[in-house]
Parts: sequence; C-alpha cells; structure tokens
Amino acid sequence: MPFLFWRKNKITMDIREYLKELNAREDSDCWYIVKQETKFENVLGAAKLFSEYLNTNGKSILNYFNEHKNESNKKMNYRILSNAYNYGLLANNVEGAIKYDNAKITNVFKTIEFYKQLAVAQPYYAQIQMSIIKQMQLEKLFVSNKYDNPQKNNSNSQKRNFRLFPVPIVYKILLELKDKYKIDSISKLQFITLVSTIKSYDDVSQAVEFIKETSTSDEFNDSLKELQPKFDNRVLKVIGQLTTISSSKDSISLNETYIDDIRNKTTIFFEEINSYNNITDSEYDSLLTNTVELWDWYIVKEIPLSLKNNEQNRIKTGYNAIYYGAPGTGKSYQVNELIKKVYPDYGSDKDNDYVFRVTLHPEYTYTDFVGQILPSTDMDGKVRYDFTPNVFTLALKSAYENPDKEIYLILEEMSRANVAAVFGDLFQLLDRKKGGASEYSINNTDIARYIYFDPNHPVFLPSNMIIIGTVNTSDQNVFVMDTAFKRRFNWKYVSTNEGTESKDFINPIIKIDNETSVKWKEFYQTLNEFIVGDLDLSEDKQIGPYFIKFKNADSNEAHKLVRDKLLQYLWEDVNQATYSSSKGLFKDKKEIPGFSTLYEKFDRGEPVFSSDFKDKLGVKSNVAQEID
Repeated sequence: MPFLFWRKNKITMDIREYLKELNAREDSDCWYIVKQETKFENVLGAAKLFSEYLNTNGKSILNYFNEHKNESNKKMNYRILSNAYNYGLLANNVEGAIKYDNAKITNVFKTIEFYKQLAVAQPYYAQIQMSIIKQMQLEKLFVSNKYDNPQKNNSNSQKRNFRLFPVPIVYKILLELKDKYKIDSISKLQFITLVSTIKSYDDVSQAVEFIKETSTSDEFNDSLKELQPKFDNRVLKVIGQLTTISSSKDSISLNETYIDDIRNKTTIFFEEINSYNNITDSEYDSLLTNTVELWDWYIVKEIPLSLKNNEQNRIKTGYNAIYYGAPGTGKSYQVNELIKKVYPDYGSDKDNDYVFRVTLHPEYTYTDFVGQILPSTDMDGKVRYDFTPNVFTLALKSAYENPDKEIYLILEEMSRANVAAVFGDLFQLLDRKKGGASEYSINNTDIARYIYFDPNHPVFLPSNMIIIGTVNTSDQNVFVMDTAFKRRFNWKYVSTNEGTESKDFINPIIKIDNETSVKWKEFYQTLNEFIVGDLDLSEDKQIGPYFIKFKNADSNEAHKLVRDKLLQYLWEDVNQATYSSSKGLFKDKKEIPGFSTLYEKFDRGEPVFSSDFKDKLGVKSNVAQEID
C-alpha cells in the first residue's frame, strides 16, 4: 500500500505542477487553427468558389464572394479559405505574398472535383472516394503550419512552438486509456486543457495519466474549467469530423468500427516518429497538397525527390520493337538473349525485378494490361474500392523508381489481341523522343496516383523503359494491327533459318516413313521451300527451327513430337490452305481422307507425304539414311 500511496502522490504533484504551468501560459498557447469555418464540406465549397474566382479579371476576392452568396452559402466569406490551406485544398508558395494573391488550387482539390464529376455515372464509388479523401486530409492536420505563422511582434507568436500532428496523438491517448484503464472516452474539457496543450510526442503518456487522474477528481475538474477559456480552440471541431472518432456533446471516443485500423495507423506513426518529428514546411506542403496518406509519408516522402534528382542520371535506352516471323523461329528466344546482355541470369523461367512479361490473347483487355478498380474488404469488414495495378503500370512504376536500370515490358503474341483496344489511351505514349522518353503524355488518374502519388501528374514512358512484342505471322483469326500502331514500333524480322547454329539447337533424325529418314534441319528447311515454291503459299506458313522444342536427339521421341505437334499444323494451316490444284503436301484424299487417317498412318511409319514433297527431299533423305 505505501507504494500505491507514493505513486498517487507523485501523479497528484505532477498534475498540480502542470496546471501551474498551463496557468502561466499566454492565451491560446495550444493547438491552434484560425477561427473560421472548419466543416470540411463548407471549406471545400469556398475553395470551389475560389477556383472560379481565379478565372475572373480584376475583381477583388471580397467582392466576388459577396456577389456569389446564396441561401445555401450565405454565411460564407473568403476568410474561410484560411482553412482551405489547412485542409490542403489551396497552396501558396510565394514567400511574403498577400494571403490569397498567389494562392493556387491543389491536386487534392482537383481530385475531389474529378470524383464529383464521376458521381454522375458512378455515384456510390465516387462518394466513397471523396469520403476517403476527406478523412485523409483531416488526419494530416498539422499545428502550426506556415499558414498560421504570425507576423513579427504578434502576441500569438508562441503558436510556432507547436510542430506536431494532433490526430495520431489523440488516437494514441484514447488507445492507451482504453487498454490500460478501460477508459473509453475523454471529456472535451480534458481535451482542451490536457490534450491540446501537448507540445511534444513524448508527453503522450503523461497526458494519459493526467486524464486518468482527473476523471475521478472534482478538485482537478474545477481547475480545468478555470483554464478552459485560455485554450478554447477549434482543433476539436476538426477531429470531431473524423469517421474514426465518435463525438458527443461533452466527450470524444474511438469509433469501435475502425479500432483495428486506428491501432495500425498509430503503430506506424510512432514507430516512424523521426520521419514525422523532423518534417519541414516544404515537406509538409507536399504531403498536405497531394493525395498521400499521413501513414504512408515515411515511405513515400523520398520518392518524388529521388525521381526529380535522378532524372539527370536516367539512362536513355527506351524504344519499342516487335520481333515477328513464322512460328518456331525463336522470337521469344531472341528477346531473352537480348535481355541477357543486360541481365545475364535472366530466363523465361527465372524472375527478374526489371523484366515484366505477359502473353496476350483474344480476351485480353485494357484493364488486364493497365489495372482496374476492384472492391476489397478492410480489417473492419467494410468494402472499399482500390486501384489494382497490372503489368503495364507495374513496369512503368519500376522504370520511374529505377532510373539507372533498363526496364523491359515483353508482350508475347501481340497479334492475338486487339492491341489498339489493349493500349487505349496509352497509344499516345508510344511516340518516343530522341532520348527514348515519350514525346507526349496522357492524363490517367489511377496510374498517376499509383506511381507519383498525385492523380494529376502527367503519365509518360521514361527513357529507360523498353517495350518489346512478338508477333507470330501465321496465327489464324488474329487481330490486324493498324498502320498507325505499327509505325510506332521497330519491326525486326526473324528468319526461319536463324538459330540453327545456336548451341541450344537440337537436330534429331526425323523418320518420315519406314523407308525415309532425314535430319530435322533438312526436313523443316525443305518443307519451307515446298510451302512457298510448290504450294504457292506465303512465308507466313513456314516454320522455324524451334517449332518443335526437342529435349534430346532421340529419333523415336522426335517421331512422336512430329506426330503430335507438327502434323496438325501442316494438315490444317498448310495443306488445306494451298492454292495449287496440282500439288499437295500429303497423298491425295483417296488415301488420306482425314486427319485421323494421316495421324495413324504416320504413327505406323506408312508413307503419308506426297511424292512431290518426297522428291523435294531427294538426296537429303538418302544422306540421312546413310547417317542412320
């Protein structure tokens, strides 16, 4: 018991000392914002009116606001704009400027306006996004910021003694009271005198003890009432608008619906306290006027600066190219070899942080390529809608964040999708300047917010981003690329003869039938000659050395692979497409009426190829037999 008595007396003495110190302070020496309208929606309305005022010539802001008053905003005056600064809706970066002469609307304001327009088509989604932004901006309240900086010799100069974020302090105090003492709320009197007078993040635990002690003491409660007029402030009105705070007439508490989210935010803030404690005016201005959450600041604060600083060091290798040719020519292999010159360990089966690869198909869309808004459930079970990036946006982000690295975006089988629709507005980015960056930019709020944390930032390809596609010229039912799209790529033809000298090329003996065998290289090259020269088909129908990927030189395995991988193509895409009535690749229909017959005869080693084709093989087949 003596210990408890000592502990209680120690706290009591500390409270009395603190109350004495508070009594000696000047009036309003507490968390302070200007005595103007604090309701977010009303301040937003004033900012909207100001944005319209900017388009007028010569009118004073006072006259403009007076002229545009109506029943819904009759109490509005231009001084409300003081809190438009505090909420990140306006900014003014001119030193010593008259308060609104050089003010500008911010990215936050523009984003809200964007969602207001979107609300016509998607009201539910737009309203959720605007609510998220409101919460985000209220949580970023900072006392005191540069817009509260009083003039020299002003009696309120003590305001600049406060440099902290009130909301995380309030969260932490309420959490500690709840966890340690099962106290679920604090009175507004306690907030005004014991919370809003805190000057350091280190004083939070002390405030918790003071609140706990004053919650059961009439003596201290009377002292707080005497102090209240000195510190009556409007920060409480701001905090009361948070969805995470429940506010009644006399007290505030945490909204239990968001308790896990509040814990997470508070933990992040105080674990990274140095980042927040040392924030400069310019850094805070950047945080406040962009759609970045307070809790993400410690991560993102260096990104815009590093991007800006690194632009001069960004490598200039960006281009667009398409490798095209017949199937099996090794287009993807050549792309891999190109990438290996920069990243030697890269392989199709081995991930690399700087290589992004995707295969297109007929159902592939813009959202598959760029990303889309998808619903998700937060920790409290509430549905929210977030942008989920896909391969293009991920590659673009990597390019911006790694200016000294070549970033590859590989698009396999481009002709199998409607690439004009897949690229959509990104088509504009494909024109490259001499250094490799996009000649033109586009506006895309989702991409911009994800990459730059600014929905209004122009989007363009940096000079270190390389886009390479592959096109199989023989694909059936493919989408035709228009000329405008084609001319934005360098087209690199991959011949059917390329790749046979590679160490990876396997050249097994192919058994044409029980009487004829030939090396794979001679077989496919003779086949290509026959397709163009005898069947009068285009080079599109030819095949490359890697049409079949042999694992070894075993002739029996090779025979099975030809049967299972090549015959169908030759039957459907080559023989059936021939314009020649006198020649064919296979024996006539009397002997081979359908594919099943072809398959079975070839499997048994019976002759299936026409005499014209076998004559073309000629000496080559004899050479192969001698080798065999």
